[in-house]
Order: sequence, then C-alpha cells, then structure tokens
Amino acid sequence: MSEVVKLPTDPKNKELEEYVTAYFQAVGYYTERNITERETTEVLELDSILYDYSEPVPKTILVEIKSGGWGFPEIFKVLGWKHYLSIEKALFVTSTSKDSTEIDEYCSLPRYFPIPSRASFI
Repeated sequence: MSEVVKLPTDPKNKELEEYVTAYFQAVGYYTERNITERETTEVLELDSILYDYSEPVPKTILVEIKSGGWGFPEIFKVLGWKHYLSIEKALFVTSTSKDSTEIDEYCSLPRYFPIPSRASFI
C-alpha cells in the first residue's frame, strides 16, 4: 500500500529551516544551508545563505530562522554575522511573534523593508 506523505502544518526547528530554504530555492535563489565556520572553536553557524544570480553582480542574503524563543540577543548576533561576513542584507524569520513593543518598534524603523509578517530584513 502507498502511504500519503503530508508536510507539517506548523514546522519547527530543522523542518522550518528546510521549509524556508526550500521556498527561496523554489523562487529562484541558490541556497546553502547549515554553514559552519571553525577556527580553533566554532565561530558561527548560519541557517542559510541565499544567492541571487539574476543580476550581473550576485546578491547575497544571510538568513536566520527561529521557531522558538528569540529576542534582541539573536537579532544582534545576526547583525554581527552580517558585519563579520560583509553581507549587505540579512533576513530574520520567526514562526512566533514577540509580545514586545521594543522589538516591534525596532523592526519598524525606516531602514527595514516592508515584507510579510514574522520576517524582517536586518
């Protein structure tokens, strides 16, 4: 007998990372997942990096995906990765909203792009 395969309606953890990365791959980005940089210790572990080759100069976007708790420490960690890797754009995707007016106000500052809820360029 064949078995029906269903995608989770609310993916978490690695499933959410795979889901978000698959979405960007389906719309034309080249994607890399689970990138780790080590020197003597682990320097960073990135969920995804997207590459847009539709223009003469490729664009790179760092993506951090959270399905659980998150806050300012995670936002600033991603900002630090952007600086360290000299990547112009980063996308912070969450499956949960934050009941924090401080974070809402920070993410609504003019330097952010209008994009769907629970995802913000930083």
